[in-house]
Amino acid sequence: MAKPKKLDAICFSYGQEPHLVGPALRDVAKDARVIRTYSPEPYADLARRLGLDIVPGAWLDQYLIENEKRIEALMLAANKQKPRMIVVGNETLWRRDLTPKQLIEYIRRVKAAVPRSIRVTTGEVADRLLEHPEVMRACDCVGMHHYPFWNGVHIDQSLDSFKRMYERLERISHKLVVVLETGWPTGGGSKGAAVASVTNARTYFQQVMRWSQEKGVTVFWFEAFDEAWKLETEGPPGPHWGLRTKPGARRKYWF
Repeated sequence: MAKPKKLDAICFSYGQEPHLVGPALRDVAKDARVIRTYSPEPYADLARRLGLDIVPGAWLDQYLIENEKRIEALMLAANKQKPRMIVVGNETLWRRDLTPKQLIEYIRRVKAAVPRSIRVTTGEVADRLLEHPEVMRACDCVGMHHYPFWNGVHIDQSLDSFKRMYERLERISHKLVVVLETGWPTGGGSKGAAVASVTNARTYFQQVMRWSQEKGVTVFWFEAFDEAWKLETEGPPGPHWGLRTKPGARRKYWF
C-alpha cells in the first residue's frame, strides 16, 4: 500500500472559540481531506479555506425542543453549503435518547428539506443498526460506528472484527456503508482482551486504512484530538482517542 499523505476523513470536535479552532483546523488540514463535525459549526468557511470538506451533523437527545433548533440549523447549513453528506443524530439509539421511530421521523424530515444530491444518514453503533434495520432503510447510506476496543477484542483479532461487522451491515442493508467512527485509544488501560496503547492504536489504524484503501470505503477515523472531558463519560480510555493530543502536538502515530 502506498502511504497516503492525508487521511480521507477524520472526526473533529474542538470547541468553537476562534483562538482554539483556528490552530486545530490548520493541523487537521495536514492530516485529512474531510472532517465530520457533530453540529453545523460557525467555522465552516475557515475550514473550506484550508481545503477541508465538512460533513456536518445534528446532535439529538431526549430534549426535543433543543432537537428542533439543531435540526433546523443542520437543514439551513446543508442548503447553504451543499455538503456530500449530513448526519442526523449520533448514537441516539445506543444512548436510548430516542426511539427508532423518532429518529426515522427526523431523518425523513431532513431528507425532504435538503437537495437529493446530499446523502442523509445517522451515525450509530453497528449493533444497534442490526437490531433496527428500519433505521438503515430510512437512510441514504448506512453510517457505521464500530470499536473493537470497546468490545474487548484483542488487537490481533481487531481488523477481523471490524470487517465482519462492515460486511454484515452491507449484506443486510444492501446500501453503501460509510464508517463514520472507528479508532483505538492510546492510553487508559484495557477492556477485556483489548489494551489501550500507542502501539496498538498504530496497528489498528494502519490495518483499517490499508483495508479502506483496498476496498474504496470511506472511513472517518476517531478522532483528531484527545478530549479530556471524556474521562467522566467513558472512563480512563475516554481522553485518549486523538491522533494528536492537542493542536501543535505531533501525531501520536501514522503510517
